[in-house]
Amino acid sequence: MSTIPARAAGAIALAGRPTARIGYGMGALTGAVSAGRLTGDAAVSLLRHAREEGAQFFDTAEFYGQGLANQLLARAFGSHRDEVVFTTKVGARPVPGAVPMTAAQRPDELRQAVEANLRSLGTDRLDLVHLRRMDMPPGLVITDPQQLVDLDDQLAALEALRESGTIGAIGLSHVSLAQLERALPAGISAVSNIYNLLDRTHEPLLRLAETGAMVWAPYFPLGAEAGPGCRASRTRPR
Repeated sequence: MSTIPARAAGAIALAGRPTARIGYGMGALTGAVSAGRLTGDAAVSLLRHAREEGAQFFDTAEFYGQGLANQLLARAFGSHRDEVVFTTKVGARPVPGAVPMTAAQRPDELRQAVEANLRSLGTDRLDLVHLRRMDMPPGLVITDPQQLVDLDDQLAALEALRESGTIGAIGLSHVSLAQLERALPAGISAVSNIYNLLDRTHEPLLRLAETGAMVWAPYFPLGAEAGPGCRASRTRPR
């Protein structure tokens, strides 16, 4: 079966760089390696093949597989860092054992998550960092009062990291329309919510993202059973 290179889908401006519109999400790949269905070497080869086919941005998080996702990316692209765009998420941390992650929403935890991502990716900068909120299902919803953090306080922490050059751009993940509207003064570059043919709940956010020339990088873009790795980004042409 023939495949269409990612570069054929065109480009967007992601974290200030022209980037192929189709990227690669690390969640399912990391799960396959953790479960023993795929070796680490095979995963690294797959990532490099994705890059050869034109994928440039790789969506990851330190809490994917206890840091495994980032380690695989570091192995795949450590000597070719300038050829790829790393987008990651903060707002959660990995937990050893059966629970995949827990909330880490406080500003100090966001800064710690950025540092952890830098270490495991083996890089001195993160191109795009999504703040992953936990106010609504699906997924983990916050019940710990200490984790009920004001959005403005979180954005202030990320803005300081952007100002220092540690991160290139700020995104939001798993947010409501009201939260996106509230965050706009902080300079939001991207939004990552569930969105696909079967679930268009967040269509209003997509419209706002297009109006503001923000990248729309949905997760599960082909549905929850789409398989490893798909990310398809969209933005209104500038």
